[in-house]
Amino acid sequence: MQDLQKFGNKRLSLFGEDINKKWSGVVSDSIYNTLVGTITLNEVEYSQMANRLYQIGDNLGAKLKFLNMNEVAGKAQNLYRFLVQRNAQLSVNICSHGTPWIIDTLFLGLARQVFDPCSPSWMTMPDGKEGILFTNVAAKAVGTANRLTLLLDIPLISQDYDGYSAMVACTRLLALYLSGSLVDDDNQPLSELHFIDISTQVNSFYCEINNDKIPAGSTRVLRLFN
Repeated sequence: MQDLQKFGNKRLSLFGEDINKKWSGVVSDSIYNTLVGTITLNEVEYSQMANRLYQIGDNLGAKLKFLNMNEVAGKAQNLYRFLVQRNAQLSVNICSHGTPWIIDTLFLGLARQVFDPCSPSWMTMPDGKEGILFTNVAAKAVGTANRLTLLLDIPLISQDYDGYSAMVACTRLLALYLSGSLVDDDNQPLSELHFIDISTQVNSFYCEINNDKIPAGSTRVLRLFN
């Protein structure tokens, strides 16, 4: 088994299925019906590993099964495309009309609006189930801020939460509270038509990601994007 520990400077992780059909990390003085190994290798290293495993298999009288690497590479490419296409983040900004806001006063007021402080310029809105619905970031300038941005990571938020509507409603209340204006990333005013159009796009995004059978906010998506 020592020959299976490393390939070059890379360590092979081994897991075994015991006689009770339970899987765990392989340890000495144990009996396994099946062994599974995971490792990241290039083409040359993979060939060397295969030759060594065939030799070990012959010595043990064991049958080896290798994954089809073309199939694995294809799945990796599909996963990469999924991550690129589905990594969507929406933002809505509140811009000060004149005098910048004092950061300490601003964040004290945000805390009263149920935001949780994470850093001197970043707060989060909880989703009510120990998760984050959206985040709040202040553009700072030495203790003051003239712009507040709310961010929504769409893939991470289940459609059931209606995170976009919640974020927009919160932004409108904050704009009134701060006497600010709602603007996009180019400081252009956001009208009701803008919000309706974006809402339609958000719903389309949720339909597409659900069609991929990887629903937004699911455990699988959280592992991919976090």
